[in-house]
Amino acid sequence: MSVETAALYAALAFVTFLMPSGRMLEFAKWHCQRRLKASLSIAMGIIVVRAVFFAAGLGASVALVYAMPDGRALAVVAASVFLAVFAVRRLVALKRPSPIAGNDNLPARTFHARLWYGIRFDTRPAGEVLLAAATAIFFVPSGLPGRATLELFAAAHLAASLLALLVYGVFARALLARVNRRLDRSRQERIARLLRSGLPSVSARFRRDAA
Repeated sequence: MSVETAALYAALAFVTFLMPSGRMLEFAKWHCQRRLKASLSIAMGIIVVRAVFFAAGLGASVALVYAMPDGRALAVVAASVFLAVFAVRRLVALKRPSPIAGNDNLPARTFHARLWYGIRFDTRPAGEVLLAAATAIFFVPSGLPGRATLELFAAAHLAASLLALLVYGVFARALLARVNRRLDRSRQERIARLLRSGLPSVSARFRRDAA
C-alpha cells in the first residue's frame, strides 16, 4: 500500500466521519458548553470506539478479498451503494430530532465517565462495522496485508478521525446553530400540519408554538 493510496483512504474516511451524526453533534455540544478540557475526553472515546470498528471492518474486508478474490468487483459496487445510502440517510436525519435534542444537562463529570460516555453514545456496532468495511474495501490489497500496510491504514484512519473532530470543534457553535434552525423549522412544519388536520386534541401549547 502506497502513501498515495493511504491518503485516498484517509480522504474517504474523513468524508464519512464528517457526515452529521448524533455522536459528532454531541461532541460539538460538549465543546460549546464545557469547552476543550471536557470535550477532549469525549473525543478520545470517539477515537477508541472508531478504532475498534475500523479494525473489525478492515479485517472483514481483508478476509472477503482473500477468500473470494473474484468477488471483489461486486463487493466494491455494493460498498459504493452502501456509502451513497449512508450519506443520504445522514443528511435526511438532520430534519429529525437527534439524540442530543433532550440532553440539556450534560452528564459524566469525571474523565473516565466522559471517556465511557464518548465510547457508548450513539454507538451502532453493526452499521459502523459495515461502514468501516465499505470504506476499506476499495483499498485493501489482493493478498494478506503486511505490517506496513496495516500501519498505513491505521495512521490514515487516525488522521481522518482527528481532522473530522477538529472541524467539528472549530465550527461547533455555527454547526449546532444551523442544525437547531433546521430542527425548529421541521418542528414548526409538523405543528402546522397537525393544526391543519383539525384534530380537537391539538393542545393550546402547540397552538402557541405555531403562532
